[in-house]
Amino acid sequence: MPSCINLALRLSFFYALLFPFVLFSQELHNDIQSIASTSIKRYTVSDGLPQSTVNSMVVDKRGRIWIATQDGAAYYNVRNWMPLNMPGKGNSNYVLSIYCADDSALYFGTLDGSIFSWKNDTWTTILDSVNRINKNIWDLAEMTNPDGTRSLLIATSVGLFEYNFSVLRKIPALFPVAKNLIIHKIQRGYANDFWFASNEGLLLLRNGQLTNAGYPSRINSHIFYSIYLDEDSSLWCGGDDVLARYSHGAWTAHPLHSKDTYNPIRTILRGSDGTYWVGCQNFLIRFADDTLQGLQQTFISNDIKPVYAIAEYPRGVMWFGALTGLFRYVQSSWNYLDNKYFPGSAAIYSIYQNSKGDFYFGSLHGLHTYRNGVWKKYDVSNGLRSNIIYTITEGPNGEMWFGTDGGGVNVLSGSSWRYITTEDGLPSDHIHSFYKDVSGSIWISTSTGAGRYRDGLITKFDVSTGFPFGDVAGVTDGPGGSVWLASSEGITQLKNGVLTTMEIPNGVPWGSFQCIYTAADGSIWCGTSGNGVLLFNPSTSRWQCYNDTSQTSISNNLVYGIREDAMHRLYFLTNKGVTRFTRTQPKGEEEQFISEHFTGDDGIVNNEGNIGALFTDNQQRIWIGTIDGVSFLQPTIEEPDSQQKHVVIENISVKNMPQGIRLHNNVTLNHDQNGISFEFSLLSYFKELENVYQVQLIGLDDHPSAWTKNYRKEYTNLSEGSYRFLVWGKEFQGVVSGPAEFQFTILPPFWKTWWFRLMVFVVIITVVLLAIRFYTSQQIKKKTEKIERQRYIDRERMRISQDMHDEIGSSLTKISLLSEMVRGGVEGTESGGIRPEVFDKVSSIGDISRSTIDSINEIIWSINPRYDNMESLIQYMSKLANELLTLKNIQCEVSLPNEIPDLAFSPEFRRNVFLIFKEGLYNVIKHSRATMVTIVIQADRNLLRFDIRDNGVGIHKPTSGHRSNRMGLDNMRKRAEAVQGEIVIESSEAAGTHIGFTVTELQRHLI
Repeated sequence: MPSCINLALRLSFFYALLFPFVLFSQELHNDIQSIASTSIKRYTVSDGLPQSTVNSMVVDKRGRIWIATQDGAAYYNVRNWMPLNMPGKGNSNYVLSIYCADDSALYFGTLDGSIFSWKNDTWTTILDSVNRINKNIWDLAEMTNPDGTRSLLIATSVGLFEYNFSVLRKIPALFPVAKNLIIHKIQRGYANDFWFASNEGLLLLRNGQLTNAGYPSRINSHIFYSIYLDEDSSLWCGGDDVLARYSHGAWTAHPLHSKDTYNPIRTILRGSDGTYWVGCQNFLIRFADDTLQGLQQTFISNDIKPVYAIAEYPRGVMWFGALTGLFRYVQSSWNYLDNKYFPGSAAIYSIYQNSKGDFYFGSLHGLHTYRNGVWKKYDVSNGLRSNIIYTITEGPNGEMWFGTDGGGVNVLSGSSWRYITTEDGLPSDHIHSFYKDVSGSIWISTSTGAGRYRDGLITKFDVSTGFPFGDVAGVTDGPGGSVWLASSEGITQLKNGVLTTMEIPNGVPWGSFQCIYTAADGSIWCGTSGNGVLLFNPSTSRWQCYNDTSQTSISNNLVYGIREDAMHRLYFLTNKGVTRFTRTQPKGEEEQFISEHFTGDDGIVNNEGNIGALFTDNQQRIWIGTIDGVSFLQPTIEEPDSQQKHVVIENISVKNMPQGIRLHNNVTLNHDQNGISFEFSLLSYFKELENVYQVQLIGLDDHPSAWTKNYRKEYTNLSEGSYRFLVWGKEFQGVVSGPAEFQFTILPPFWKTWWFRLMVFVVIITVVLLAIRFYTSQQIKKKTEKIERQRYIDRERMRISQDMHDEIGSSLTKISLLSEMVRGGVEGTESGGIRPEVFDKVSSIGDISRSTIDSINEIIWSINPRYDNMESLIQYMSKLANELLTLKNIQCEVSLPNEIPDLAFSPEFRRNVFLIFKEGLYNVIKHSRATMVTIVIQADRNLLRFDIRDNGVGIHKPTSGHRSNRMGLDNMRKRAEAVQGEIVIESSEAAGTHIGFTVTELQRHLI
């Protein structure tokens, strides 16, 4: 008996110890997530990798992800993988390690011991085929020496090396080495310490001394392949099937107990959420709080092995480099259950989790249940009336209700079935959906109306009871205690027992309604069969439509279901994935949202959903049913990433410039290189297809462009000037990054440059000066010639005047004297024997000769160059006036200018002016009977004027046969016109006669 008691006590104690682990195991196994698959994006050679084996990874200072493969390196620009081959034909392209230095330089270590540096798109050979180590370069790190210089630490298969960029030396080990020292990984510590994972355990380089920190005594092997420094200064070292922790000089070992005989840990990384990721030879694991959890069956594909490298960028996006490719895992992505769990019936139309945590999935071929890790299927062979299940809910007493197509409502309580059909008051046995209203009633939507189930009774709403439409797609609670029923033909509101058809305003496309949902804020959302989703705001009674073309868009206009998560974000199941609306601050009467779209790239098993197959479970996970299974999202574990990403300008092409030329910032381009195009990327590696860009070319654009998915921008025929190209990027969450910028200057063509303009100006000035000089010389020449001609003419005029004076004048004088002598002799004779007519003729000869002498003198005066000046003209006119008027006993007053300009006139001008003046005097003498004549002469450099006024009787109109006075006046006018002058003749019997002559612009008559 005591032995039995002891045995019972021992079993009880053992069970007490075991119970928490059993319970934990049952809970872990009971959660359906433990069997779900996770979306993993895999990149291989077919996706652009140089080679599928990824040996190492690094994120550079610009946010680019770099990988090292067996056939070179590559980086990802969110659209393509850009390969990079090592320089030199004699060097290996098998890259084992990559390191990013503080100055942004990338170092690549190869299989044959070569090291190359890549910075600003330029290669630098560190160690090549001439001076390389000739062994594998497993890892690289940069070290700052005490004197401030830099050195490169090199982990190899033959020990640790230091290269100060001039001398390569091997760092000796200050401890016994059983065999050749192999350094696998380097970890920078604190205060310029460096730790190393090696085949001799954990090593430390401090103050130039390499010492051994050992390894846990409880493990068989002392080989470490990986190392990681934690935030608390703990070091995690990966060995063969063991994870060791070194903290404050003490070791803690965590054996993995893998079934594989060889399972080295190749890489270790702590994620931003505190989770540790461990990449092994045969699987990938993660742990937290010293608890190891295998993920190769829970989250991560079995294809990810061996795991050589792990990186996180951006937050929450994990990258795993393995033998079979590069894998991207987003921790907040969708999980899925595919047709493996729904054989022959993967088109899921309804999803439900009851209060006990059991899951139910309705399909075209029956019901699938998941309870405590056990799957079970129901169909017409074991209780269902129809295999097509469109909706599921939990009844008032915990029983399960299943809405079927043609079999009514099938109710499962324990292992017993009962059925609710048209015989019990349903409008139809073709059930569309269930809905529990605020009163606890269950609404059953059918193909010909709706039924409200309360306390075992069904109230029918169909055409027989006044319901205006036929089928009912869904029911929801409305404002003021109302219930809204959506059908293919419209929406009906039931309030206080009264049915009212809702009116949709013109301009809002309502379509055929397929689902209806009331959000936590009271707004009502209606999904249509082709026009998107409609929002009704009860506070404003306004409708608003969202579709695939609206500013806040949904992925497809065919909306199958609507649900809300714990953060009150709305989900719309469509024919092209799921759209999520996140509400922002309301603006006016229209609410504002940011939309996100989830598709197969995010882990959804299939983008094509099914009507009503959208559900929120007890853990606030969002479930969707598709034609290929179900997917679910855990919104509660999402951490919004507000970190700005890098925007990089990937490529710049310039017109008339060869491809491949590296363009530096602030580049100067020629005038014919005025076409430039940019290609850019936002380095956000999740939902890359939703990245949008905004650009501005300062110097051309006044404002940034609209957001667009176009990652190229081209400018043509830019004018000369300085420009600054800016590009911003915005990821799917709306975080704006940038701008990245590139400055350049386009030179003007040579004909627009200052030096060319200066040269042209100098040439023009020179030509003008030469032209002026030539013109001046020609003018001088012409003037000289004119002067010479004038001198010649003056000499001829002088000669002619002298000849006329000497020859003709003297002869006429003789004739005049002889005529006077003859006349005198005749008058002295007493006989008077000369006839009177002879006497008269002799007298006429004398008069004519004297008159001719006067005319000849005038002509001589006019042609003599000595009298070309204005002073001579005025004096001659004054002399003539005094002589003629005195001869006729007419008193004369002549007023002359005080100053007479020194101007030389042409002979024609002097003669015409003189003859006008002379004719005026003759008119006075012959016709005026005047006793007094006043003459006023005025002169300056631009004016010559004279006025002749008498006190005579005026000028009488000539009688027939007497035209001499009129002809004289006409001649005066003609001569005045000849010199562009103006003559005025005024006459009256009372006032006498006034003759005025004026000529201006005397420069026209100068010589």
